[in-house]
Amino acid sequence: LASDRPLQMPQCEGGGGGGELELEQEQRIETRVEMLVLSAFVGIVIGDVLWLFALQELGAKLLILLDAVKPLAAAAMSWFLLGESVGPFLLLAIVVTMSGVLMVATEEQRGDGGQDE
Repeated sequence: LASDRPLQMPQCEGGGGGGELELEQEQRIETRVEMLVLSAFVGIVIGDVLWLFALQELGAKLLILLDAVKPLAAAAMSWFLLGESVGPFLLLAIVVTMSGVLMVATEEQRGDGGQDE
């Protein structure tokens, strides 16, 4: 059942009313939001700009080949930095993903619109 009373913050010992605690929590939340915005800017904006620059300089075919290494690099970094286990199913998924990307990237372009005769 819903009550008409507003929720109340528990008060700290010593009769302090909790105002200082609330202010500290708000400051922590603001700091977290600022870090999230900075992370989004660095990860998305700068990353996309550099990727588009690489696309212009290297060309689509070579960049796709380099992108095919991403699953392997992600698994290696998660194992090394985070201590995650890399099992046989994950390795199989990496091989399948990389194989598909490599097949597309190395396929010769057909002049007939892709139709086999």
